[in-house]
Amino acid sequence: TGQRLLANVSHEFRTPLNAIIGFTDQLLSETPGPLNAEQRRQLGFVNASGNQLLTIVESVLESARVEAGRGAVSLSVTELGHTVRDVVNPIGIIAEDRGITLTCVCEAAVTVWADVDKLGQIVRNLVTNAVKFTDPGGVVEVRLVVEVEEVLIQVADNGIGIAPEDQKRIFEAFEQVDRADRARVSGAGLGLSICRDLCGLLGYGLSLESEPGMGSTFTVHIPFEPDMAPTLVGETE
Repeated sequence: TGQRLLANVSHEFRTPLNAIIGFTDQLLSETPGPLNAEQRRQLGFVNASGNQLLTIVESVLESARVEAGRGAVSLSVTELGHTVRDVVNPIGIIAEDRGITLTCVCEAAVTVWADVDKLGQIVRNLVTNAVKFTDPGGVVEVRLVVEVEEVLIQVADNGIGIAPEDQKRIFEAFEQVDRADRARVSGAGLGLSICRDLCGLLGYGLSLESEPGMGSTFTVHIPFEPDMAPTLVGETE
């Protein structure tokens, strides 16, 4: 089937991508020898791009698994700010290269039950998407907001925004919002569809507030487990 072909091809991509990422990691550690500033900058971009492409491959595999009903969930106690920062920091290299300021306001000490890999995919897709659809000089901010019954991961940008009539369809596979004065952004249009599917699998909510020309805010709603919530209610961001 087409789904099986996608999964097989995606799987084959992982070996060369892991080699690219592994060798650039080694070069960036300067084990083979010292780097100058420009070499470090360019290798950092190769490394970040390799990780971004690996994320796309993993997303395609995950999408195939979810559609086939095999999206296994592995929950563990997770410090949310640490997890989000680990995902966002590497994307900063790509954002900087595009002239975009990417900030992460995720210092709140919040512990939840989560599938770290799947949560990472959700955040990575949302942040990468925000960077893609924000013009040079723009800002993308990732923040944690602690509420009484849930914690929110918000990805806010001051990019092109999304018209009300488009806000539902962009969560469908292979859909993107086009703009007359902008070249079509590269990508398969799978990111938001996968976010929707993974949030459904994990029992999270996913919402969007947006206005054309004013930017967008995507919010992941993670409910606290009943036995954990009392220890987490406190200061909010």
